[in-house]
Amino acid sequence: MAEVAGKIYAIGGWSGGPLDEIVEIDPLTGAAKAIGRLPSERADFAAVAVKGKICAIGGCPGRDFLDRIAIVVIDPATESARDLPGPPFF
Repeated sequence: MAEVAGKIYAIGGWSGGPLDEIVEIDPLTGAAKAIGRLPSERADFAAVAVKGKICAIGGCPGRDFLDRIAIVVIDPATESARDLPGPPFF
């Protein structure tokens, strides 16, 4: 989960298997809506908000953890998500 501009974003997760849904939650109204999907299913990752975007880092696409650093950038403004290339990132 991460917060951007007063909204909370629930990302991926696990429900019998990894999930790919991105859900925007308005804590003032309690309204929730799906705004997109991750490029691949993912659970057990770290998420951090940076400059209006959310980075989902690492995680598990199934029963095994990723063997590389995987980073997905989520842009709530455009309701999109994309993988970053592997290291080096810059």
